[in-house]
Amino acid sequence: MRRSRELAGSNMVETCAAFLDHLGGPSRDAALFAFDDAERLNWTYLPGPRRGLPLGSLTSEDRGRLQQLLRSGLSEHGETTATAIIEHELILGALESKQGLDASGRDPALYFLSVFGEPQGATEWAWRFEGHHLSLNFTLLGDTLMASTPSFVGANPARVPYGTHEGLRILAPLEDLACALMSSFSEGQGRRALVADTAPRDIITSTQRRISLGRAEGLPSSAMSSEQRALLEALIDAYAQRLAEPWRAETQDAVGPVHFAWAGGSVKGEPHYYRIQGESILIEYDNVQNGANHIHSVWRDVSGDFGADPLKQHHEMHHLAGPPSG
Repeated sequence: MRRSRELAGSNMVETCAAFLDHLGGPSRDAALFAFDDAERLNWTYLPGPRRGLPLGSLTSEDRGRLQQLLRSGLSEHGETTATAIIEHELILGALESKQGLDASGRDPALYFLSVFGEPQGATEWAWRFEGHHLSLNFTLLGDTLMASTPSFVGANPARVPYGTHEGLRILAPLEDLACALMSSFSEGQGRRALVADTAPRDIITSTQRRISLGRAEGLPSSAMSSEQRALLEALIDAYAQRLAEPWRAETQDAVGPVHFAWAGGSVKGEPHYYRIQGESILIEYDNVQNGANHIHSVWRDVSGDFGADPLKQHHEMHHLAGPPSG
């Protein structure tokens, strides 16, 4: 596993460095920031422009190189999901135009690459690819991946109601597996899992840079049957499988015991929310807006988003130690 991690990390370094080297001066300047630039933590999933290099400014060759960078961090499933989210802007724009709404901001070109620090060398660096309903963040120390969170995906509409793409659900497993798990609970288990009758309008942690949710609520995985735990594991994997190997496997191994919490209705089509929370993992999912047809979901690390704790530990070990005695 260690060897595969080294190869995967080296590939990410080489792919990102090659992409930057190929860009012209102004484009490279737009993409590149200092590692400690405040923009690195300024993540969001709302529509609109970001600081960084926009997808719409890239040549076809540059787009191919960007695709290679995405593949260095994402599985085939993850890449497909990211592409579907970007293309979903066209579907949303068409639906809003038919409703007489201003759809000018629904633009697949408004996804941005931002690189923080130089990818080559032994120092920390990071990259982000982000736009409406998509935020992918990777933080590295040289060629060692320190964090792959926050990782946000969303869909509006969650289910396309009409038109050429009627019935399309690009994030279906995130909803279906959770509903199946909730439906499998006994009456007593369901009461423990249900933490509120009304679902919040959005994910509770929003775009917080550091999570502050407090004690885990809901039904602990230890109180589930083996079949229910299998459903829970499948749900967690629906998030983890977006990552390229070996990081998907390492992420799953680090999950440990969790609590599953639900809010809102349990009948299909009703507004609903769920949360999976453990010592290191936090998954939030919300489907409330637009008549419960608008999904927001995020995978976060309770202590290590943006590599915060791993990088802190590294610096304390290697840079804050005093000179050797004697």
